[in-house]
Amino acid sequence: MDCAQAQRLLHAYVDEELDLTTQVSLETHVQSCTECTARLQGLNDLRAALRDSTLAYRAPAALHTRLQQQIKKEIASRFFKSPLRYGIAASWVLIAVLSWQAALLVSTPAAFDLYQHDVIANHVRALQADHATDILSSDQHTVKPWFVGRLDFSPVVADLTAQGFPLAGGRLDYLGGRSVAALVYTRRQHRVNVFIRPRDAHTVAQHDPRSLAAQHGYNVVTWQDADVDYWAVSDLNPQELTEMARLFMAAKP
Repeated sequence: MDCAQAQRLLHAYVDEELDLTTQVSLETHVQSCTECTARLQGLNDLRAALRDSTLAYRAPAALHTRLQQQIKKEIASRFFKSPLRYGIAASWVLIAVLSWQAALLVSTPAAFDLYQHDVIANHVRALQADHATDILSSDQHTVKPWFVGRLDFSPVVADLTAQGFPLAGGRLDYLGGRSVAALVYTRRQHRVNVFIRPRDAHTVAQHDPRSLAAQHGYNVVTWQDADVDYWAVSDLNPQELTEMARLFMAAKP
């Protein structure tokens, strides 16, 4: 994929409209192209800004009252002239007003929900490219120092061997416009990627691990600790994946 093709697909990528194969191909190109990386970062920044809950505006109670009174007056004045015609029109006006007010009250989705599709794509790409790790080690004291100087934060690396999730290593990955840590664990024949990313300022806290809807046969469990967001993704069943998330949190030093 070249830059011209990639840039035509960036908007669809941000809106999560690409099939998984095209998405992986686009992300592979973006990782090696500074111009496309900058364009994608700009789109992600715009998307995050538009989803900021501070942009939402709750209509004042006085406006709500005035609208209701005006609608009632319109219905009353026109009802006797043509009850069916004007009654239907007034009903549509009322529905539109109520829908507008409801839209103003919709809460902003958390950033870790928005990244669900991306973490699955990153997981699949690592499997397809046979590039699961940059540092291959089951020792947390070897994996954690490897990230020093490669990231602007220090990721937690939990040792879950005794609990049945041995560490296999780690690597650098890309999520939400920045480099992140990806830890690789195993469970029987399953591979689990744990993505670790500093929390966005507009992210709503979600400390208790929760399972998101499965996509493409992969399950995702997300949680948050302090100022960091976590996603665990695997074809492992959601119950065991959630249990791993709880073990990871408990093992944090």
